[in-house]
Amino acid sequence: MTSTSSTDSPRLTLGDRHPIERIVVPITPEAGHDRGIGVAMAWAARWQLPVKLLAIDTTSSDTVDVAAGEHLARTRQRLAAATHLEVEEEMLSGPDVVAALAAALSDGDLVTMTSGGATAHPSPGATPPSASHAWRLVQAWRGPVLMVGPNVEPTTLDGPVVIGLDGSPMAEQSLDLATELASALGARVWLVEALGHSTIRQVEQLHSRGEAVSASAYLRQTAARLETEGQDVGWELVQSDDPVAAVAGFAQDRKASVIVLSTHGSSGLRADVFGSTCLAVVAAATAPVLVSVPEGPQQGALSS
Repeated sequence: MTSTSSTDSPRLTLGDRHPIERIVVPITPEAGHDRGIGVAMAWAARWQLPVKLLAIDTTSSDTVDVAAGEHLARTRQRLAAATHLEVEEEMLSGPDVVAALAAALSDGDLVTMTSGGATAHPSPGATPPSASHAWRLVQAWRGPVLMVGPNVEPTTLDGPVVIGLDGSPMAEQSLDLATELASALGARVWLVEALGHSTIRQVEQLHSRGEAVSASAYLRQTAARLETEGQDVGWELVQSDDPVAAVAGFAQDRKASVIVLSTHGSSGLRADVFGSTCLAVVAAATAPVLVSVPEGPQQGALSS
């Protein structure tokens, strides 16, 4: 991914499949669901991208969701008055919010979606509806989704990009996205891995017996490789049995602009596990979380 320029404005590309042409923001009249608008406008302003607001009318065909339509129009008018960016609006219809959204998206879209997130170990039925919608959209669309959780603070996009790694090939597939986004922002990328205390003790025991092992070897080698490619990179091994708290806390301490996570994009039990882990980071983080769904084996970043 690189930031390039045209005669009209700078451009942003997120991977080979997704040259970004616009920022899409699903909104509803419900409290808190517009939280992602500020983040969306910051990203749009950085790369001079148009913004499209989408609302979903899930009522029956013989009625109209007047409140949603009025809220959509007011939001567009407010944003258009406050910014020089192009702001469009569209009311979609259909009984399924996620299906309607997915059908309206294209490869040139970056979706900025408010999400309530979820706890690391949610009880049955505890996942907030907004989290469910965001996660289902990741599964249905598989394009880039910037999730804005309940603790996200105002961002100026001046902070680093943090990526959570666990040594898995699937997690590593988000490295290009994270490093290229950091380059486009002119920011440092931080590689963060959380290892449990028992794992650290095992590595230390092996090392004391003369084994050529190191808990930080993976991060050091990955960082060294990126440095040879000209990347400004740092790494941090966090001793923690809670990878969610480790990554979210590290990003908050560094005032990160964004956290990048790779996650499983299919349905089923394993997807539920990986999805709840990702959503737990969304719920805890003070930075938005850019979710990528890479190709490859059925594994996920930050799996516990």
